[in-house]
Amino acid sequence: NGGNNQSDPQTFLITVNQEDNPDFNFSVAGSTITEICEDDSRSIDLIVSGTSTQGTFTVSPSGIMSFNYVTPSSYNFTVNSTGTATITFTTNGTCPGTVTKTITLSAAEDPSFSYTAATFCASDSDPSATLTTSGGTFSSSAGLVFTDTSSGTIDLDGSTPGSYTVSYTVTECGSSITATTTLEITASVTATISYPSSATYSDNDADPTPTITGHVTGTFTASPSGLSFTSTSTGEINLVSSTLGTYEITFTPSATCSIPVTTTLKIQGCPYVENPIGYPLTIPTS
Repeated sequence: NGGNNQSDPQTFLITVNQEDNPDFNFSVAGSTITEICEDDSRSIDLIVSGTSTQGTFTVSPSGIMSFNYVTPSSYNFTVNSTGTATITFTTNGTCPGTVTKTITLSAAEDPSFSYTAATFCASDSDPSATLTTSGGTFSSSAGLVFTDTSSGTIDLDGSTPGSYTVSYTVTECGSSITATTTLEITASVTATISYPSSATYSDNDADPTPTITGHVTGTFTASPSGLSFTSTSTGEINLVSSTLGTYEITFTPSATCSIPVTTTLKIQGCPYVENPIGYPLTIPTS
């Protein structure tokens, strides 16, 4: 070529491989989730896309989760502790690709609860439950009335006496978990008492016995000391044996759930009458 030192043209074949573009999701019934609980009862799938070969999962903090290969598009996993896991998936192809996501790993919820007793009287103070986990809802069958379904406070006198199963339900990772207990509400009983004629007696009057209506069996007591009962069952008072003074008399019905009732009575040393204009006249007893 007469000194023309140009080289002949060269042809090269270059293959450009596309970088892998992987993705992964945790899903339940085809819907992506962002939280997993320690004792999660749901069927959770870990689905990988964008690669046809096995890849590698890494996680931070280390050890919070572990992963096992099943197929290029499916992996098993285990939750080892709680917290926020930052997960990276890397493909093993010619041009590896990566994807990073986070998921919340939550502690298992505990719906257990308790009341101070298993049996309450309708007249007791309204009880509230002691909760292990807040944020749930109390429920029961018809007849039991809650003043607050968050704290489990029961309106005892507004509820129908009987036995009830009380349920407390909390939400855990989209699922409801429930604990139950049984309690009983017993009807409260009471009575009315009234002494005859007057609330004031002389020490030489006939011994008075009260009329009891309602729950008629029970026990009479008096305060302060000094009043003598002929019978604490009937409430009959021995006036002669009693010390002069004013007393508060209490009748307590003999029942598991009783409401005591009271009345006031005075014993004085001599009889008295009311004159026509309303002033008391003392009558000598000699």
